[in-house]
Amino acid sequence: MRDVIQQVIAAEAEAKRIVSTAKEEEDGVMAAARQRAQSIAAQARLEARQEADLILAESDAGASARKRELLEQAEQSLLADIRLENAARQEAVAAVLRCVCGQPPP
Repeated sequence: MRDVIQQVIAAEAEAKRIVSTAKEEEDGVMAAARQRAQSIAAQARLEARQEADLILAESDAGASARKRELLEQAEQSLLADIRLENAARQEAVAAVLRCVCGQPPP
């Protein structure tokens, strides 16, 4: 009977050791998984930020090109519609440049 009790106690101790080892392994796996998930999330955020920056840069370049195109069209339209003497035209151009550049009138 004594041998049976000792075997049961030994089996319980072995089971506790196995459970403890499994718990330690689980903690290690969970920590590694958390670290990997954080790394993947950080990489995804970086890639998303880079993609957003690229989209913004492309959009800005497109808007700038469109602005130049519209200004050129406006210039051509004004040149076609308005017939000014050379002095008056130079004065008008200077006034427009001051206005666009935010300079006060002379």
